[in-house]
Amino acid sequence: MVTRVGDLTEAKIYANHRSVRASVMREVLEQIPASDEIVVVAHSLGSVIAADLLTRLPERTRVRALVTLGSPLASDMWKRLRSLATDFPYDRVDAWINVFDPRDAVTYGRGVAARFPMAVDVSVDIRSHSVRAYASHPAVGALLGHQLYGQRDAHADLPPARQLGEGWHLQLLGFAYAEQLSRTCQAKKFSWRKRFDTARRISATRVIEEVEQADDSARADLGATPSVTDFVDRASDLVRDVWSDDDLLPLAVSRYASSPLPPFDIAVDPKHRLEALTALLNRVRRRQGSISDLEFATAVATSVEHAQDALTPDRRRWWGYLVGGGAVLLALTGVGLWAVLPTALAGAAAITATLAAFGPGGMVGGMLTLVLATGAGTALVSAGAVAATGERDAAVEFRLAVAGALTQMRVEELRGLLVGIVAVIRAQEALGMATTRPHAMEVLLDAQARLAQELHLHTVVAPKRPGTKEMAERADLLHRAIEVLTEADPADDTRPVTISPA
Repeated sequence: MVTRVGDLTEAKIYANHRSVRASVMREVLEQIPASDEIVVVAHSLGSVIAADLLTRLPERTRVRALVTLGSPLASDMWKRLRSLATDFPYDRVDAWINVFDPRDAVTYGRGVAARFPMAVDVSVDIRSHSVRAYASHPAVGALLGHQLYGQRDAHADLPPARQLGEGWHLQLLGFAYAEQLSRTCQAKKFSWRKRFDTARRISATRVIEEVEQADDSARADLGATPSVTDFVDRASDLVRDVWSDDDLLPLAVSRYASSPLPPFDIAVDPKHRLEALTALLNRVRRRQGSISDLEFATAVATSVEHAQDALTPDRRRWWGYLVGGGAVLLALTGVGLWAVLPTALAGAAAITATLAAFGPGGMVGGMLTLVLATGAGTALVSAGAVAATGERDAAVEFRLAVAGALTQMRVEELRGLLVGIVAVIRAQEALGMATTRPHAMEVLLDAQARLAQELHLHTVVAPKRPGTKEMAERADLLHRAIEVLTEADPADDTRPVTISPA
């Protein structure tokens, strides 16, 4: 572990002497081609020199990626570079990825994105400041490999999309939505698109790295691992025709309402989300029925908007907390449950273990973690539970297990999830699909009864304590959601469709 900053003599000389900086700039600029695309990799003090360099590049030189390793730019020693945050040459620098170890004292334990928003921070665990340690990390290797040898043109001729295991479907759907967000981005928002595409590539690299670190049996269950190109450029093709409209609806609600590439906190305008969702549906839906892609997407967006109005009146940002990015939402609405339960588990134990593993901030909205994405079943509960207890008892066991998991969620997780549940039910009924309102009501009423008992005990034993107050908030949220679900059929709602600004 790096516990202290070593000799900073060179850094101080560079920071305090303009003539030294000028001499270094001349030396570096002499090595840069006057007209070409380059990838810049800079370590430690070199990252400061690279930041200085960005506004002094030859006119026809383009930086495909700036990769900084162990950068000290979070330090106030380099505050003279703060103007780079407002004068960043987006037109000539496609991406800036900063790799740092929070234990590396040279980085002050921080990334640089807080000071330079155009940068994307990637945290690694190498416990060293050496360039060898940073460059040897798989994430850095994958990143540089993609930049130097990867497919640069998403529309270039690609081999046919290959078949992948069902365990990858939800992950690929998340990347497919992110792909459409990139493709539907307005031309004038080129800087947003560059940053977003950088996040897409990093997210894909992280998924692959996590799989490589998994044990042999987990990798075997998942089957062939998608490539970065599969995630970034082909995801839509790889999940085309996978879901019926009924199964796709809660996933569409999840994608529309969740942060697109967590843990990156990337803001997306509601109109942009709607346009991207429409494009996604056009690419992945089965061609069945008379519902158009725009009608489907608009029903999703409007239902989310109405649910948010009902359960989040103060308009706080909640979508980042949509638990499980659709997996728990599937369970609670009774739709597409084959996508929730891993084949290796059975019965209530499977449900409890699966739901407990979901949470906000996971990859692709937490749709399914790679650990649990080991396959997909085909029924309400796994075959083992049905064989042991019978179909009816297994269904009750499932509902009670889900209700129990619901009562354990934090307030903001619960709020986002309930918004998602209400939105799914409203969209189902607005589009004339089979409603799962009765199933959702049973689950919520079971959860409400359990929570009421716990709240009474906590009120007696620990009145006015923060934990008791938090439990009361959860009970109130459940009560409000149940009230909303007992309202009139949203198909009778004649109010105009509007999407309010973020």
